[in-house]
Amino acid sequence: MTDNTLSTVLKQYREEVAHASLTRQAYTAILKAIRELYLQPGHSFLEREIADLLAMSRTPVHEALIRLEAAGWGTVIPRRGFQVAPIQAQTITEIAQISATLEGLATALVTSQLTDQQLTQLETLITQQDAAMQAQDLRRYVQIDQQFHSQLVAPTPNHRLGILIGSYADQLYRARLYAIDDRTLPVQSLQEHRAIIAAIRSRNAQAAQELMVGHRHRGSQEMVQIIRHKETPTGK
Repeated sequence: MTDNTLSTVLKQYREEVAHASLTRQAYTAILKAIRELYLQPGHSFLEREIADLLAMSRTPVHEALIRLEAAGWGTVIPRRGFQVAPIQAQTITEIAQISATLEGLATALVTSQLTDQQLTQLETLITQQDAAMQAQDLRRYVQIDQQFHSQLVAPTPNHRLGILIGSYADQLYRARLYAIDDRTLPVQSLQEHRAIIAAIRSRNAQAAQELMVGHRHRGSQEMVQIIRHKETPTGK
């Protein structure tokens, strides 16, 4: 990726939170660039380089990088800048196991909460995912997938549960984006999405929960296998 492309992306992300403090703008822009793989796993950059690309001083960038390190997105290297956290199979396995359980519980809780209109909106997202898959626009597919899962659990009456799910969502999204080009077309995932919505429409909370947990476990296992292979390029 060229500096011009990265600069455009960072400035776009910064403008999305233009009302916030400079530190918040820098944090959000860099986080989204990492999340969307514009800043690749393991990539290192100097603080002043990002400050120049964001067209701001180094102070808010420095503060943002410290916060990103605390959130697990990379490591601040004194006098050398920042290194983006790698995507590691073991870490993603641990996060995915926790997230699947939490999302399954949230799905059970929202089964009685989701309205027909909300379920129709979720079905529309499935249709959009199918179209993205057929067009082999897999980045778009992953983006819609994230939206589907986020909207599905959003009505959970357990506020803390929603926060916990959200705290893992970005890490898993980055991993899915990282692995998606090496996956088979996600036909089974779409079938599982439809089955989850059908269970919710029938107000069967237990079935919806089990389907969601199974869906997340299967998808994460496939993703982790790809990440492990990338960790060992020779396949040994």
